[in-house]
Amino acid sequence: MPLSGDAPPPAKRQHLDSASKSETLQQRLKQAQVSLDDTSAAPSPSSFTQDIHQNLRKIWLYQRTASGEHVGQEIFGDLRRQQLKTISGGALAAAQYGLSFASDEIDENNPNQLHMQNRLDSEYHRTSNTPAFNEQCMQLYLARGGQEHEAVTFVNSSDNAKRLLSLMPPADIEGGSVDLHFQRHFAQLFSGIYALRYKSKTPEHAELIMRESESLLHYLGAKPSQFQAAQASVRHLTPMHYPPRLLTETLLALRDPRFNQAIAQLRALPAEHGAQVLTNTTASLLATLLPQLDQRLLFCRQHLGQKATQPPAVTPANAPLLPFNPELMHNSLKVLLTASETMPAVAHNSSAVADCYRVIIEEMHILLSTCKTYNGKHFKAAMNLQLASRLDKNCQAQLGAIPESFLLSSGMHAVSLGIELAQTLSRNPTLSMASTESKLVTPVYFEISELLDIKPGWQSDDKTTLYATLNHSTPQQNEDKSWGVTQVIASTKKTLAEKAPESPPLTLVLDSTIEKRHDLQQLTQALSDDIGSGKLRILLCKSYQKYANLGTAKAMAGGITLLAKPAPETQAANDWLKKAEDNLGWMNNPESQLLVHMLRAGEQEFAMLERAGDNARFVKEALFNGKEGNVNVTAWEPGLPFVMIGASNTSVNRFTFNQAPSDDLENNYYFTRRELINSDEIRDRNSFGFNTTSISFIPIGIDEHVDQVRIAFGMESKTELCERLYMPARLLVNKDSTFSCEKAKSEVEHLLEGSGLFTTTPGAGSLTLAQKIAQISSQQRSRIEADTGDSVSQMRQTTQVRQQHGDLLMSKLTSVIFQLSWMASQSMQKLGNDLAPAEKEIAEELVTAFVDSGMHGVSPHTRAYIVEFGAMIAIEDVTFGPQEKQKEALNRLLALSEKMGGMQGVRVNCLKKIDDDTFGELPAQLQRQIVDKLFMPLDNASRLQFIQNRVEQDSTNMANVCLDAQEEKLQSGSDILRSDTLNQGIPFPTLNVATPHDVNLMKEQLNRFRFLSER
Repeated sequence: MPLSGDAPPPAKRQHLDSASKSETLQQRLKQAQVSLDDTSAAPSPSSFTQDIHQNLRKIWLYQRTASGEHVGQEIFGDLRRQQLKTISGGALAAAQYGLSFASDEIDENNPNQLHMQNRLDSEYHRTSNTPAFNEQCMQLYLARGGQEHEAVTFVNSSDNAKRLLSLMPPADIEGGSVDLHFQRHFAQLFSGIYALRYKSKTPEHAELIMRESESLLHYLGAKPSQFQAAQASVRHLTPMHYPPRLLTETLLALRDPRFNQAIAQLRALPAEHGAQVLTNTTASLLATLLPQLDQRLLFCRQHLGQKATQPPAVTPANAPLLPFNPELMHNSLKVLLTASETMPAVAHNSSAVADCYRVIIEEMHILLSTCKTYNGKHFKAAMNLQLASRLDKNCQAQLGAIPESFLLSSGMHAVSLGIELAQTLSRNPTLSMASTESKLVTPVYFEISELLDIKPGWQSDDKTTLYATLNHSTPQQNEDKSWGVTQVIASTKKTLAEKAPESPPLTLVLDSTIEKRHDLQQLTQALSDDIGSGKLRILLCKSYQKYANLGTAKAMAGGITLLAKPAPETQAANDWLKKAEDNLGWMNNPESQLLVHMLRAGEQEFAMLERAGDNARFVKEALFNGKEGNVNVTAWEPGLPFVMIGASNTSVNRFTFNQAPSDDLENNYYFTRRELINSDEIRDRNSFGFNTTSISFIPIGIDEHVDQVRIAFGMESKTELCERLYMPARLLVNKDSTFSCEKAKSEVEHLLEGSGLFTTTPGAGSLTLAQKIAQISSQQRSRIEADTGDSVSQMRQTTQVRQQHGDLLMSKLTSVIFQLSWMASQSMQKLGNDLAPAEKEIAEELVTAFVDSGMHGVSPHTRAYIVEFGAMIAIEDVTFGPQEKQKEALNRLLALSEKMGGMQGVRVNCLKKIDDDTFGELPAQLQRQIVDKLFMPLDNASRLQFIQNRVEQDSTNMANVCLDAQEEKLQSGSDILRSDTLNQGIPFPTLNVATPHDVNLMKEQLNRFRFLSER
């Protein structure tokens, strides 16, 4: 379906030389675009038709952007960084674009998502650095006169440098004195980046000191910010002179009424919709962002002598200095708007929703870090509002006022400082672990346990300092060992009862990183009297890197709050925390602007945790239930977003994809059990709290057989989770097993028979497998259609909600065929061989039956993967199969291409997979059919980029046919030359827009290549 009306037919062309031909093409291209942009040239379609066109346009814009890398473009993050660099003063925003503290390696290699890939990204910044980060810090050090051979550690504050030195062996510290070493070997390199040098006797000694120092950094939260390192990489930042009119233009862009329309659409998703939490979070962030920016811009505009009612002023030669870059903001607002408008249209695809969310967050970071809307007071105010809504009202009265929160570098910084402060308050350097009457002991986060091991004297049975975790990130294997707010209250009451009356108050250091709704209210209600009487102090220590970060992995930070009766000791403790906060100066970091903005939307933290927890419950009950051949969950706790299953990542108990059971074992490809769920759909990531589901390897004990995989759930729909995890749940049951095309077919037949829908009637012929799948798909369609709303969005969203109910039979069938497609593809790629004939025949049968059924209710990503797998089998037959098989394989490929609507990446992958020599040997008619079906549905820019890529890869046969088809399309005037196709309105803008002139340049390059090849 076209996105708009066709252009008027072109006038008959006369023969022209190449120069005039190029000029005329450019003129006609402009004319075509003008006619298409002129809405008065065509009859006004109905509002519903317009609604359809708008939805299709937004979906297509995303698909076009996401598939750009398939045709040889640079990754999306690099393209956006290039764009930002072209803006005066945009280099700083470019250096920070795409930066996160927990990179997603699987995601960055996943062809179905936008790739950001900032060079400073690390697997998890608090525990590991990238070479680029170390190099940047070292360059700063060398610029201050340092030497490359010296042992040096980079820290984020002078206080943390001293804390680090206090944990180092005395032999490595000058004179054994922390203060002396600090005075002689500490230096500031940049805001928030400091060098701490050590004296070393040999290179080996230097390396040993460095390893020891680096291992301690993350226990203390002492790592410098990546954003500050990125900022330091952009030198010679000078104030820029911007014409005042830019303020007016930026204000107009900020007040575009489409922003409010987008917010309304984002909030309109039904509560049961899989994407509702992310869209509602986005709406909340946008709704608070716009007035903040407006107020800041308006203040500066009035300060410059312009009033809101005045027209844009003429640019003076001596334009005044502005505290921020309005040109950069104007550019970012355009991207923010279009990505926000696109998000509801792609709500049926969690990968696309996550992409839109990532881009929106990146643009918000640009706007906020450029405008510098927030300061430390805003952080305090945001936390004050959070605590006012979460603490028990009686407890608030006991405290006298909402206590102040202090901003630190991470959760580990908060907890480690909390322990130090608690020990200072109790005048006792020991710490006891919270435990209940039933001997249940608090879980301890990994690094905290390691930190306590460094100073074993910290742990004791002392009753003045208590440590507890509010909710743990790795559920216990026994439900009787579950830990939560009830256990924290019980253990605190128990410790208070055991204390001697004359002993100092009890200080509870509480890690509240994972906080359920009403946890703090319940905790402070139960302990309010103890706090009010002065018997108890609570240090709330929280990492803002998890759900408080709203699934972004953008801002690494932590906070600490003291709940205590007003007293001189309480004031002294707050003064101590204030000094640590000021010494760190974390609010000065660029990412802290976004952090404060997210904390102001703190209610969304609970919504994200609850949706993820509900997804964990669903998977446990529906898929990982230990019944009917499904794997059992080893640990899970209600309300938490985690499921633990046993799945060793070693070669023991390996899993085999058996291509041909009769063949040699060398033809088999082996998977570890963990790899069965670590597909293109589930990411392997450190940490948790992301908006997409991820897995982490959790070693339990020494025996490799008891290793665990923790699945941390995201915001996906139930149908998507079923597609991704149903078949792995079946495969993981057996300790040593195989999977094959034949077993996949048996699993499909098992599901169909178990549905109870296909009882055999005497005298009636039995249905084929394809007919049964088609019937299931048809029933799925009828279940989700009809009476779904007045607008396209309402219809789509109601449909998507209905898909979440019922037996999810279509999703389970999809899971089987996806798992087969993924495992077979991995095997074929790694071993470099094809499926055996018998196995291939079964795979073709399953894929064809599935695709021909219409795939109703199947997620776009899974649908695309299965279609591509079927196409790749056909291409293998075209390239390597016997001649009599070739035509049949081509027909299969062309038939599958009809199902590739919206799958630009799949089309490009298929074209790349076709061997150029094989393509050149095909009849011209078949060549053109392939190009028409796979190449021509791409947009203009992607087509030309693909041709360029083929020329560079010496694939001249395909490049020639593609270029001929492209020229014909442009010359016919029948192409969709909308502004979307070229430069305007693209949600995630790209560079190097294609024009007819590019066609001629590529033609010349192709002819030149042909000439050289013939010689």
